[in-house]
Amino acid sequence: MKWGLTTLIAHRYSLDRCFREAAELGFSFVELNLVRGYYAHANAMQLADDPAWMEHIAGLLQKYGLRCSSVDCHGLFGNTPEEFQYNLDYIRAGIRVGHALAAPILITSCPKSAATWAQLVSATRLLCNEAAECGMRVAVEAEYGYPVGTPEEVERLFDDVAHPALGINFDPSHYSRLGLKPLDLLRRFGDRVIHVHAKEYLPENPFPTRYLGDETSPCGEMLSALDVLNYQGVASAETLADPEADPSEAMRQIMQGLKLWESRKKG
Repeated sequence: MKWGLTTLIAHRYSLDRCFREAAELGFSFVELNLVRGYYAHANAMQLADDPAWMEHIAGLLQKYGLRCSSVDCHGLFGNTPEEFQYNLDYIRAGIRVGHALAAPILITSCPKSAATWAQLVSATRLLCNEAAECGMRVAVEAEYGYPVGTPEEVERLFDDVAHPALGINFDPSHYSRLGLKPLDLLRRFGDRVIHVHAKEYLPENPFPTRYLGDETSPCGEMLSALDVLNYQGVASAETLADPEADPSEAMRQIMQGLKLWESRKKG
């Protein structure tokens, strides 16, 4: 398992500082947050239209010895046909960015909206086709309360899309809200899990989505389950955005938690 970090955590910083601090802490991968309207470091459409900007980001990755694990472009939704098409085009731009940065995965989701199931299936298949042409895959993230939010809905999407480029971005925080256990789900999903979020769900804590090393927490159980299943991909540290949080401290605490989990495994 390899450690990564979403740039969402360092939304207060430039990408240069984010990458530098991530590398200094021991992260090997970064997940580029391009989620529109959610503390993104860039707009996917504007970035895809600017080769020099993409070259600059690629240069920063090389400068700090990092690789881009994924580009995050949540999600497929729209209350009008025009809005749905715009969001689809935005995610398609994310694929072009991912290709330019040698990222193997595009992450998306299906938030609540007026979009029909048939629209979600058709659009996801289109994204899979375009991702496959770029040597990439699409990882759908099930989110609590979304049209694709339960294991059954994830499997229905896989059955209906029927495309080998479709995979899963596994985030234990969403399934924990349903009372589900990571090991059971990871066994159920198998090799369809191609990327994971190391994201906590402890609502009684001051920072409820920041993984701090607890082996019995949702995120800790997920990491242990992935280890048992010999997962070889990236676990990308993620938290809910906290406008008042110190990004450097959050990154440090999460890596400390990951190293604590790792030390127990080795012991």
